[in-house]
Amino acid sequence: MADFVQKTVNKTAVRDLAVPIADVTSFNTLIESVIADNPFGCVGYTGADGQPVAAVIRNREHYTAKVDFIDAVIALE
Repeated sequence: MADFVQKTVNKTAVRDLAVPIADVTSFNTLIESVIADNPFGCVGYTGADGQPVAAVIRNREHYTAKVDFIDAVIALE
């Protein structure tokens, strides 16, 4: 996968993907694998109520997609 590219000084980053995500089902599969496999090595903790919180959970979801359209100019002869 590509590296993150910092866009501003806040906690927002853009990732240019080498291969686009094909559809919503593929995207959901990717999210589920991150939750199940914890590839980033996140660490769980104990909440204020004394209950354990898993290292990776689905808390809130908000996704933004930007699409670059490239208009090809076709020369007519």
